[in-house]
Amino acid sequence: MNKIDPNIFSNIKALSKNDNVECIVYAHNYHIAKRYISNLVDKNSIIDFPFMGAFAITTNCKSICNIAGLECVKYVSSVASVSTCIDKSNDFLGTNNLVVTNTKNISVAVIDTGCSPHIDLMMPKKIIKFIDLVNDKKYMYDDNGHGTFVTGVLCGSGAYSGGKFAGIDKDINVISIKALDKNGETGAVNILKAMQWIYDNKSEYNIKVVCMSFGATPLNSGDPLIRGAEILWDSGVVVVCAAGNSGPDEKTIKSPGASSKIITVGALDLDNNQVANFSSRGPGLNSYKPDLIVPGVNVKGLNYKLTDYPYTIMSGTSVATPMVAGICSNIVKMSGKISPNRVKSMLIQRCTQINGDKNSEGFGYYDKNKS
Repeated sequence: MNKIDPNIFSNIKALSKNDNVECIVYAHNYHIAKRYISNLVDKNSIIDFPFMGAFAITTNCKSICNIAGLECVKYVSSVASVSTCIDKSNDFLGTNNLVVTNTKNISVAVIDTGCSPHIDLMMPKKIIKFIDLVNDKKYMYDDNGHGTFVTGVLCGSGAYSGGKFAGIDKDINVISIKALDKNGETGAVNILKAMQWIYDNKSEYNIKVVCMSFGATPLNSGDPLIRGAEILWDSGVVVVCAAGNSGPDEKTIKSPGASSKIITVGALDLDNNQVANFSSRGPGLNSYKPDLIVPGVNVKGLNYKLTDYPYTIMSGTSVATPMVAGICSNIVKMSGKISPNRVKSMLIQRCTQINGDKNSEGFGYYDKNKS
């Protein structure tokens, strides 16, 4: 059946009729489809994603075939597993002394493993909203460390280090959304919940940029993470994603970074001025990827373990992504009302290529000396 993701179809053959499968249903008409499907599956299993005209369900393989046969259903997609993929970097990017006052009170949303109350994020306070989609806790925390590191690279004040290990944009508001668990893993449904929250609340919190330092194996058709990211982009939010850490093999760009629309970030190794060996290579889905590279090897950032030394070292495209998100937030603050496409264009104009291979470096590294 051509309305079922082949990944689901192959799984269906291996499952008994009573085994449950999680999937995303795309509808021609969201409300009509939901009404029909509510009669076919457990209503408590339905998770709504109205921003993309879809919902997640957990049901058996027989019901999936019946749902795919409905005229009001466009496509049934599988659900991917998602995982997490400064001092020198600030000098290289030319952001050491760049302070653009956040007079418009713009916010950046970070979808990750959460955020610890690190001194560099509390003096002054950076996190204006914390949402926990994993354990539903109300207080700010991080049981993995990845999200705290990413947030620090984005906006840390450098309070403990006297400014030495500050983040890229030290004057923004941050919405921290914990969608990945203590192992740095989650399912696509949790990421879509985070995207839905951003879509619903972007006006209230003036969310202009979202940072996604994670990735999943992309689907050839109907990839829910790519679709969700592109809907956010079209709604006026600059989406910045990690390319992935599956290099140097080609065609290893992760989802949603494989989208041709959003900004996908690879990692630069400053020690040898080359694309980091681990940085995923393109092409993405019908486009060169990544879009650009910035430092992503042995970057110093925040340690989420508050009883230990406040800084630690991490490598990966996950580390490079918040650097570009911080540059984008500065562009938005300087430019006022600006479209995501224009922000991407301005980034690309500031890039200089190293080896000319667009599927390893995109348009090159972000060059602070290029006007």
